[in-house]
Amino acid sequence: MDVAFLIDASQRVGSDEFKEVKAFITKVLDYFHIAPDPLTSTLGDRVAVLSYSPPGYMPNTEECPVYLEFDLVTYNSIHQMKHHLQDSQQLNGDVFIGHALQWTIDNVFVGTPNLRKNKVIFVISAGETNPSDKEVLRNVSLRAKCQGYSIFVFSFGPKHNDKELEELASHPLDHHLVQLGRTHKPDWDYIVNFVKPFVHLIRRAINKYPTKDMKATCVNMTSPNPENVGTENSILLIPGIYEIKTENGELFDDFNSKEQHFLVLENSHSNGSGTATYLMQKLYLFFSTQKLAVKDKEEAHLEETTAQVVDKQEKE
Repeated sequence: MDVAFLIDASQRVGSDEFKEVKAFITKVLDYFHIAPDPLTSTLGDRVAVLSYSPPGYMPNTEECPVYLEFDLVTYNSIHQMKHHLQDSQQLNGDVFIGHALQWTIDNVFVGTPNLRKNKVIFVISAGETNPSDKEVLRNVSLRAKCQGYSIFVFSFGPKHNDKELEELASHPLDHHLVQLGRTHKPDWDYIVNFVKPFVHLIRRAINKYPTKDMKATCVNMTSPNPENVGTENSILLIPGIYEIKTENGELFDDFNSKEQHFLVLENSHSNGSGTATYLMQKLYLFFSTQKLAVKDKEEAHLEETTAQVVDKQEKE
């Protein structure tokens, strides 16, 4: 699996608490099997650690919302990671969890060679995010979960919004959300014991994120909205490798073919809006059908529901 720890290093965290959080991570690292060559190896776990809430950070500026301690391919041993964490410093800025989460996905996961099917983010938080970040956090966390990231949230401290935490964490919440330390010192040993069995659970959950109760929402997110065609609004696609050949003008190919195909888009200034609309509709239909072709038997009900959505989109 590929794992990123997002540590709250804001002004809300006491210096002793920050040390305890680092000690917690060093203990959890023992449960991972680090890849011997994280850049090229397709086997083994890779771990990144980031702290968020640098001083003076504000959205829509050139400043970074996180401090990158190390990324997924920096170290090939737990000892190196633990040694690095000993020297990490607290940031003492304001909290922008949504922007930190988005930066982590865009710069730590996306583009990293040999990205694992299991993509896990641990968010350790001492309080709710800045009011200007709440909408970003809601949208980013939903997109991340639809893209197959599993998000674990460990909250401590008295200033937390339950709804915010529940929207951030993956489902089921009792497997992904731990709230403690609101009125007393957090029991980090308890959290370590909580993490251990779920590290093994994640390993067995390849392609099980997003979970079944999320997939209907994710399908809606992938549906093209005619009102938005031609705008800068993006349409999220549930991740997978979709390689399509269009040399002969046909968008569809044999689902059982193992050949690699590619979709080539040429710039056209004529009838741009109509082309974009047609392309979005065909891509959406293809992706949805491709997903249906690989469903297992226990997801038959979801398959039927998704098929109805596809039919509706095709008619529209």
